[in-house]
Amino acid sequence: MSATGKEGTGKRDGDSRKERLAASLRANLQKRKVLQRQRQSQFGEEEKTSDESTVQADP
Repeated sequence: MSATGKEGTGKRDGDSRKERLAASLRANLQKRKVLQRQRQSQFGEEEKTSDESTVQADP
């Protein structure tokens, strides 16, 4: 990864790399929140996302 000027922003390559990293971290955090919400609604539980063995399934 060298500063080839592809971005055209005039910033250093390290800055754009930091921005890309921050953007991907935000995207991952958002994805995790969405998945957690889906899991909670799926099991009808509030905070039992990590301890799914306690959820009683209908036989």
